[in-house]
Amino acid sequence: MFAFRMPFYHQRDSSPAPRVISSKTLVSSRTLSSPVMALKSLKGEVDLTDDQKKIPEKWIKDLATCNRMRDVDATEVRSKIWGRVFDHWNINKKVPQPSKAPERRIAASTVHIGTLTQDAPLAHKRNWKRPTAVPKQRRAGQPLFLKVKLEMKSLATWTDISFKFCDAKGSDFPGNYQIKFDGLPDRNLVDAKQEVTSQWDIAELRRVERANVD
Repeated sequence: MFAFRMPFYHQRDSSPAPRVISSKTLVSSRTLSSPVMALKSLKGEVDLTDDQKKIPEKWIKDLATCNRMRDVDATEVRSKIWGRVFDHWNINKKVPQPSKAPERRIAASTVHIGTLTQDAPLAHKRNWKRPTAVPKQRRAGQPLFLKVKLEMKSLATWTDISFKFCDAKGSDFPGNYQIKFDGLPDRNLVDAKQEVTSQWDIAELRRVERANVD
């Protein structure tokens, strides 16, 4: 659930200025980026000024873009957002911190593509302070995976996509051509790239969406 701290004002006949009831639960109307308005309780979207109602619109479209949603008009979802803000809300309710998205799972960004036919190079450069023994997941006979990497530098540019061979723990091999393996008979590289990209996209939508609606 979207976490917002909403203002509440106490009416006093003797003074036109707002009086803060609690520093933890009450804020000035300027916190909502609007001029000082008449003192009143905020119980729902109808109590907000037109400028206050538009607060979410500056990030609704960016959120929709990141979540791979269709193009949306910000006003279509604005009321739903404010509904979540005021749902079961009162001045004594503690506002929870926004949820954090869970860590990405290796299985969501990899697909099995083959089997190593010889021990693969270590995932790090050899030095005297690190062991030189090849770990089990990088030895001959172990499964080989194709991993997709996506990097979005900004919302205004296309996502950069790259593919790497990796072991069962998700560690990249130093170079895709420094390993020897037998590919699975029912899988080719082109189809594997399409499958792992689609798989990652679905998993990422679920991961981020869960955090956004908690």
